[in-house]
Amino acid sequence: MNITILGVHPIEAEEPCDLIEVLIEDAPRPIDFGHFVQPDPSRPPPNWQTAYDEHYLTPDGTAFLNPDDPRRPPDFASCNGHLRAAFFMHYLDRDNPILTPAGSITLPDHTPMPDRLKIVRYEAP
Repeated sequence: MNITILGVHPIEAEEPCDLIEVLIEDAPRPIDFGHFVQPDPSRPPPNWQTAYDEHYLTPDGTAFLNPDDPRRPPDFASCNGHLRAAFFMHYLDRDNPILTPAGSITLPDHTPMPDRLKIVRYEAP
């Protein structure tokens, strides 16, 4: 399995928050976004920041796979282990990697939100 972080985009929210877009290739099973976490040595693992409110995107990232329910995971067999998604993460520490089902990944620099991702709406947890 290969996971590529396509972008990290700060958003406006009451607490620091980023939208992270990922491309997942050759996944052997459905992805659990609860396994995308950022370790924090000052806290026990259940209290680490984790991905939430994932939205499933078309392969080119310009629309939702399911416009009626963008948060509904696609049928795993139909995506052949390839998936593009965006999720939110609060209090992201840019100097530390995130852990994913494919291992630790260094975060790229922040970039402005691309217009195509403005369809992904933030809702506070």
